[in-house]
Amino acid sequence: MNKEKSEKKPTTRKRAPRSPKSVRLIVERHYIGNVPMNTLFQRLAEEEIRKTAESYLAAG
Repeated sequence: MNKEKSEKKPTTRKRAPRSPKSVRLIVERHYIGNVPMNTLFQRLAEEEIRKTAESYLAAG
């Protein structure tokens, strides 16, 4: 008896649709807590200047 082989179609897997590319959002912060950013930067700059001046005075 000669049985015919049933032809099997190769199973093709379908990929899940790709998620959209991630978008990087840049959020501009104006406040940290209740302190405005420009005030914070000004305080940091003054502190750095003070530290530098004190180190020069101590070395001199």
